[in-house]
Amino acid sequence: MKSSTLVLRSRFVPAGARLGGVLGRLPTTTAGRFPYTPSSTGRLHSTCSAESSSPASGLIDPGRRVRVRYAPSPTGQMHLGGLRTALYNFLFARKHGGDYVLRLEDTDQSRKVEGASANFDRILEWAGIPYDEGPSKGGNYGPYVQSERLPLYHKHAHDLIEKGEAYRCFCTEERLDQLKRSSNIRGIPPLYDRFCLNLTPQEVQHKLMSGVPHTVRMKVPSGVTSFTDIVRGAVSFNNAFVNDQILVKSDGFPTYHLASVVDDHLMEISHVIRGEEWLASTPKHVMLYNQFGWDVPRFAHLPLLLNPDKSKMSKRQGDASVDHYIEREYLPESVVNFVAFIGWAPEDTQEIFTLEQLIEKFSLERVHKGGAIVNINKLDWFNGQHLRAKCTDDRAQNFTDFVEPSRFFFEEADLASPEAQKARSTLWKPGQSETLVRALLDRLEKADVPMEHDPLLALVKEVCKEHGAGSKVLFHALRYLLTGGKEGPGVVDTMATLGRPRTLHRLRQAFSPAAPPS
Repeated sequence: MKSSTLVLRSRFVPAGARLGGVLGRLPTTTAGRFPYTPSSTGRLHSTCSAESSSPASGLIDPGRRVRVRYAPSPTGQMHLGGLRTALYNFLFARKHGGDYVLRLEDTDQSRKVEGASANFDRILEWAGIPYDEGPSKGGNYGPYVQSERLPLYHKHAHDLIEKGEAYRCFCTEERLDQLKRSSNIRGIPPLYDRFCLNLTPQEVQHKLMSGVPHTVRMKVPSGVTSFTDIVRGAVSFNNAFVNDQILVKSDGFPTYHLASVVDDHLMEISHVIRGEEWLASTPKHVMLYNQFGWDVPRFAHLPLLLNPDKSKMSKRQGDASVDHYIEREYLPESVVNFVAFIGWAPEDTQEIFTLEQLIEKFSLERVHKGGAIVNINKLDWFNGQHLRAKCTDDRAQNFTDFVEPSRFFFEEADLASPEAQKARSTLWKPGQSETLVRALLDRLEKADVPMEHDPLLALVKEVCKEHGAGSKVLFHALRYLLTGGKEGPGVVDTMATLGRPRTLHRLRQAFSPAAPPS
């Protein structure tokens, strides 16, 4: 049986070849077909070739139904980049009469967050871009949660092994770490050295019978992998510097690379519209399609979201979360309009769009290649424009039409009215709402909290965090107590406008003897 002693060698360079020999084998021209070129320091740098040609014509394949997917991982809140990906998929599907699918990619079970799936459903409904098929709606291509599709991935991984396109790897984490460190010291890419590819069938079988943990790796072919990206044009990668990607982890769960390719094929996805961070992985996916003998879908990789200083916008930033804007009660149509323009622009100068107009005007060919700056001041402008449009629509015929929706600012809401009771049935959570309102009331009575938007919002979030509740529960309860209805201005803005005495008085109603029963 072979020893697992570390042997550092390139897959496509004979063992024992010097680094200079490796560098000497790489083209150094700017013809644009190889992703690694030697630098003055002798290290290798990755620069995939994306030709400056315009995206290819024939965006829609004749006779093939357009099917797209938004495939988030349920690892937390939806962020602006995720909403943009969902929106672009929705717009493309609607424009071309296709299907828009939600698929949950939960193969990384250690990062899974309970309730994330329901959060996606809620935000997509809020934004007006609900999916056609998915976990809560079903469809002909389910299940739509990857952890419920494990037998499919195991079957297809086995098929690749049988075809010689993949192999089992028994290397320990310690050996892989040593290999990576050695590669870094020698200034070559940290690629797996294919030690386990050279195991005999008898050695593999012995390890399997002995219960040695293993993964499954794809066998990257030699040559160049090329594809045409709708946003970026022609892209090519030199396979010599594409790692033998792990397809199935030692815990039996697939990695994104295998699961997404298998699912996209079986769900008949025609166009993969996703973030730029997946561009470098796309050659692996194209190779997998070819190894399986499947048609390759069209790809469109969307630009990164950037802060005003052009640094990458992190998912962990508070204002990257869509809930951040929902809690501040931005209009859904304003946020959708704003997100549409983060990386895309129409042919003309129009900026204010309804969802129907976006469907008509949207095209992937007009998505920008460069990073897209997120300017919240622009969102405020969009929100103002959409608010003005609401105030001037045909439903407002006289002064009374403007006064009625804001009557609670001038007179106390009648919580016993049929309208208020209807609002209560959806906004008030028995027990939980009362607890949260009581806690907030206690804090407002004891602390001199400024009756302004930001301090009040911070206080609401703090109270909810202390009680392990979502802020939406408290916001809904406050809306009912302060306005007696389901709609109106932002809750914290309403509190600020009412002022401390009137806000405290209305909140105390929840605990008065005459209050409606909980």
